[in-house]
Amino acid sequence: ELWWVFSHLSTSVANGTEVQRSAVLRWCAASVTALGGEDVNQYLPQVLRPVLRSLADTNPMEDVKALGEEVMSSIREVCGGEAVADATNALRQQSKGRKEARRKYLAAEAVMDPEQHAKRKIRKSQKKKAGKRKRTESLIAHKRAVRRGT
Repeated sequence: ELWWVFSHLSTSVANGTEVQRSAVLRWCAASVTALGGEDVNQYLPQVLRPVLRSLADTNPMEDVKALGEEVMSSIREVCGGEAVADATNALRQQSKGRKEARRKYLAAEAVMDPEQHAKRKIRKSQKKKAGKRKRTESLIAHKRAVRRGT
């Protein structure tokens, strides 16, 4: 089903490279224009999810962000600004609700199962240390390469 394709592509935008993100956004724009206004409205949340994710990225790639803005404007043209605004707000509320539920679950886990909570915190800190170590190693390697002139 088309719904599944849009949902699957949304995760590709979250975890993909710049080329994959661009391809997904182009496909979304093409499918919106091919389907037309009435048919797209039923898939609007699934279409908007990858676009909004690319626009709200904390470490944006300039090409992807510009393409995301273009896709958003084409969606607004096809579907109408009000429908897009309603779907966007619904997606943000959904995301906020999931975040709050996750926060409540973790707070309850800290009280009900402190051992599991401690294990989770240890794993998180280990991942953080590994990421920091990886960043510093790549920075050192880059500085060495610059000094050598390569």
